[in-house]
Amino acid sequence: MNDRHIYRGKRVDNGEWAYGCHSYSGDGRHTIDVINNLDEYEEMHVIDPATLGQCTGLPDCNKKLIFEGDICRIQDYECNYVVEWIGAAWFLIIKDSDFDNEWLYQYAEECFIIGNIHDNPELLREGENGET
Repeated sequence: MNDRHIYRGKRVDNGEWAYGCHSYSGDGRHTIDVINNLDEYEEMHVIDPATLGQCTGLPDCNKKLIFEGDICRIQDYECNYVVEWIGAAWFLIIKDSDFDNEWLYQYAEECFIIGNIHDNPELLREGENGET
């Protein structure tokens, strides 16, 4: 499966992350269909739709895939960014600030994931306006 077609979401039954294809159950709930290495369906998990995020298809400097909603830092920068899809591209956004957004493709190899907006919302406050 192409990395950019991978989604993740937090399972409603146990709060763990599930990775795979986004779909819907028969009753309309959001699900992640887990696909194994042979691109075969393995299992399905109902997820909290607020946690659904798509993979950007890009790895960070540690070779970890970057997902929508990840909180990243760019090496030698002092602020935390959130990965978001805007218009037709992935961006690194500084929440609640007047700083410019950065184009993810330009900085993916220099950034590293420090958390995500669902598990680590406090990281957004730590990186506001370049303060830690």
